[in-house]
Amino acid sequence: MKITHSNLVFTRMSYENELELEKAVVANSKQMFGSKSVYFDIKKRVKNGMGKELLLRSNK
Repeated sequence: MKITHSNLVFTRMSYENELELEKAVVANSKQMFGSKSVYFDIKKRVKNGMGKELLLRSNK
């Protein structure tokens, strides 16, 4: 299914994981939120000593 609005075409997408979705949002933020928008990607991922990925969020 496709949705068209203001000469933009939106298509339903499936992502393998949250990281894939986040990358798509960062790459397409101007189309998603408007050309005058500013998207701040404030999430940071680090690995702990056991190799597990941890998610850090800025509280500023």
